[in-house]
Amino acid sequence: MANSLDIDLLPLYRRAGQDGPAVPGLLIANKPRRTARSRESDQLILYLALTGNVTLPLDLTDRLLAELVHTYYDTNGSVTAALRVTAESLNQILLKRNMQSAAGQQVTGLLTLVTLRGDQVYLAQSGPVYACYLTASQAQELYDPALSGRGLGTSQSTPLRYFSASLQPGDVLVLSVHPSANWNAQNLASLYGQDLDYQQRRLLNQAVDANAVLLSVKPGSGRVALISARSGQPPAKTGLSAAGPAAAQTATAEVDDQTEDLVRTQAMLDQYQPLPELDTASAVALPLTSEAVSYSSAARTESAPAAPGPVVVGKPAKAQPSASPSAINRASKTMQNWLGRLLPEETMAAIPNSVLAVMALVVPLMIVAMATAVYFQRGLAAQSEVAYSQAVQAVQQAQSQTEPTKRRTGLDDALHYLDAADSYRKLPETQSLRLSILADLDGLDLVRRLDYQPAIVGGLPEAVKITRIVNSDSDIYLLDSQGGNVMRAFPTNQGYQVDPAFQCGPGIPANVGPLIDLSPWPVGSNPAASVVAMDANGMLLFCSPDSAPQPKKLPNSPAGALKDLKGFALNFNDLYVLDPAANSVWVYWSGDFDGEPAYYFGDQPPPLQDVVDLAATNEDL
Repeated sequence: MANSLDIDLLPLYRRAGQDGPAVPGLLIANKPRRTARSRESDQLILYLALTGNVTLPLDLTDRLLAELVHTYYDTNGSVTAALRVTAESLNQILLKRNMQSAAGQQVTGLLTLVTLRGDQVYLAQSGPVYACYLTASQAQELYDPALSGRGLGTSQSTPLRYFSASLQPGDVLVLSVHPSANWNAQNLASLYGQDLDYQQRRLLNQAVDANAVLLSVKPGSGRVALISARSGQPPAKTGLSAAGPAAAQTATAEVDDQTEDLVRTQAMLDQYQPLPELDTASAVALPLTSEAVSYSSAARTESAPAAPGPVVVGKPAKAQPSASPSAINRASKTMQNWLGRLLPEETMAAIPNSVLAVMALVVPLMIVAMATAVYFQRGLAAQSEVAYSQAVQAVQQAQSQTEPTKRRTGLDDALHYLDAADSYRKLPETQSLRLSILADLDGLDLVRRLDYQPAIVGGLPEAVKITRIVNSDSDIYLLDSQGGNVMRAFPTNQGYQVDPAFQCGPGIPANVGPLIDLSPWPVGSNPAASVVAMDANGMLLFCSPDSAPQPKKLPNSPAGALKDLKGFALNFNDLYVLDPAANSVWVYWSGDFDGEPAYYFGDQPPPLQDVVDLAATNEDL
């Protein structure tokens, strides 16, 4: 940030009357070595509180914050765009975790993002979080749960509330997750112009519990740091994690590409333990004899040898020959007694004891498999029906709301429940309800959906890559950048049909290269044509359905021969040619394609090396 201001962050954390030295989830981002170009001058501060009925480990929370830092600094574009992408990434992580966790175990993210750029501050809030901005002239509360939503991880949408201002020395910004009832613009106005010690005492005297941070602006050299007003300690260094011991451990940690799913994965591992593997080799090696076998634990204990020898996995132990036959025989006898109640005596006599023993092992496994199949068939269906019922209730509550924001929140919740229902088992009625919800959301957004149909009868070959489409009269012309040629399609009763006889491309005539751009040609102009195309060396090609293409080589520019052109624009017979290699746009005025072109930008052209296309209207480019 600029060298004119310093920002001190004062943590305010109190629980059950005990003050803590740090605010959990508060992070002054350490800018990565590689950032997007538009993020180079940004200083990011994250303030995240995770609420719900399950607590994430501190190390996972820290890695989650680190991932958000990299997401922000990797995002190009405006500050608000980067803030939105960062919040949306957190929403997707928490939503996926909540949808795949055990029933009822939910985590909601309350997020405040602060970006400092020079003397500008940008604020993004998601969830019922609080902020108050104090200046010499006003105290402005930034608190509207209806606009910032319930928090992240509850629905597919990511509601955000933005604020920006120009900072001046003495300004104060108070951020809080759960603000005290006594904190309002009138009571906090007295904080302006005071030192940190007074501001800390004033805020904590008005709060039983506190989870907040105060940003104080003063003249300086661009430093952003945590500071303790009461202890008089020097400001902490700006780092990736200045919010506490657990966070500090990840100050220099590099975030791998799989962090996006980290929280959900760890939660799943915490909930489930892998089943022990079956020792199939040992099971096959068990000898079968005619002795009866009991499968009770007591029998296994009685048959255990007094001094067992060493056992090799996958091979029968030679030192204990009686244990395995005894167990199998007991299992055989158990199966024999059970089948004896179902089969005639002569049938039972014909069944070998070895077969009975195998049946004693297989039948329980079959019963377990059948019970598992019934659960996945009926249990998941029941869970899907419950989620569907919750979606119906959410829709009914949303339709009873008159305020658009609350109505939208209810519809988003209904979509979340439908996603959960479909993840268990797809039901026919979920699709119709989903379409109804989307129609309601379209009404809120003033969206009218159009029914798009394929334009070309039979489609186009896979090798064709269309990069430009123009219309001339009733026909459409398509530029295939893969082949460097123009295709013509004319209307029929079934749709547009490609004209196989139309010729407009390289080699026609021989000195024309692959075409790079296309434009309609004005009716009545000379030469007569429907469209005009151009190759990279400034060769124009005038094409029409009823005649052969007519080439025209543009004169060289003042900078030399035209080559490696990227495109052109045609406006009232004025031809604008994009020449990034010469850092220029050349203009052939009034259809004069025989004279030397003029510089459009004159003596002060902007950098054009990265420009890929252009358009013209009147004399504006």
